[in-house]
Amino acid sequence: MSQIVENWAEIVGILLAILPAPHRADFVELHVRVEEVRRVDDWPLMLSGAEPDLAIMARRGQVDGCADAGGQRIRLRVRAEGPPPLTWFAHPGWRLD
Repeated sequence: MSQIVENWAEIVGILLAILPAPHRADFVELHVRVEEVRRVDDWPLMLSGAEPDLAIMARRGQVDGCADAGGQRIRLRVRAEGPPPLTWFAHPGWRLD
């Protein structure tokens, strides 16, 4: 039985691409070059900062109209889910502007 640990981290980086998420029809993958990882309050930090590039799942509605946003600097909160390898998800209230 696996244990669920609620966790959040804030990342700052460069958006490399937005791609369809395999096996998740309502999601896209944000490919981000991670420049900085910040702790969020007292939440456990599951991201080491050693990951140079990260694929982050976001709902399609969070990136509507931003298909050509590659190269943009972004900041967002993410959480990890699942057994390793972890899957990263954007905070549900985040939007790409």
